[in-house]
Amino acid sequence: MSSYTTFIGVVSSATPISDGSSTSSVLVGSTTITAVTGNIAIYKASATATAQEFIFDGSKWQFFGDISAQNLGGLAYTSTASGSYVKFKSVNVGTNTVNSTGSFTPSGGVTLTKATSTLAISSTTTDPGAGNTANYWIYQPGGTLSITSGAITSTSGDFLTGVTGRSVASPITTANPTSATVTGGINYTSVIDHNLNLCYLVSSSTGSVSASTSASALKTVTKPTYSGGFTGTKVYVKPLTVTVATAATFTGTAATVSVKSTAQFVNSVTSTTESGTVKVIAST
Repeated sequence: MSSYTTFIGVVSSATPISDGSSTSSVLVGSTTITAVTGNIAIYKASATATAQEFIFDGSKWQFFGDISAQNLGGLAYTSTASGSYVKFKSVNVGTNTVNSTGSFTPSGGVTLTKATSTLAISSTTTDPGAGNTANYWIYQPGGTLSITSGAITSTSGDFLTGVTGRSVASPITTANPTSATVTGGINYTSVIDHNLNLCYLVSSSTGSVSASTSASALKTVTKPTYSGGFTGTKVYVKPLTVTVATAATFTGTAATVSVKSTAQFVNSVTSTTESGTVKVIAST
């Protein structure tokens, strides 16, 4: 304990110390010593008092124990002591290499490489036959085609639907008087070269409208509507079957592994013991 503690001596009653006292400067003999951590001192308050040991912890004294006769123990009254113990005579160590065996199944992952591919699909308008149509996609466009025309423009005008004739005067002519009676004539005279001429103005009646053939005329124009059905050509498309990867599974084969060490390892320890006797002799 000399590396950690130092005995400074017996403290004089002139500088008393006790458990917990913080007096660091004490009188040892005729010398004043300032205690530091680890210093041990003996203090006896009077000639009849029991001497006590104290240790300084850096700030105060701690009671260490007293040194009265009843606290010295059994060896304080004898000069020798003996006892027995068990001692090792020899130790045997066994060594050997280590063998290790086992099995394992390799594991890991599988990476698929994918490439883009363009697939061609063929079609035909030829019926593959009743027994084969189930293997085709069949497409036939159909529906009804309805067409309504726009309005037709036309021109129209007034036209006669019926004619009633009226008698009118025909061109007037002149005629010389004869023994016959002139019907519808008008008598008039004229002098030509000192001659008196007697004449008649004669006219006849005629229809005011001449006859003609009948003709049809445009009366009403309606907008025509066209309607009809539409049937497309039936097409047979052969489906294209493609096999693609949807999952990948890796299965390893179990194998046995055996490992043997190159160095020796302790595998057993044996020892031999015997009883011994120790004797302690106090010296003066």
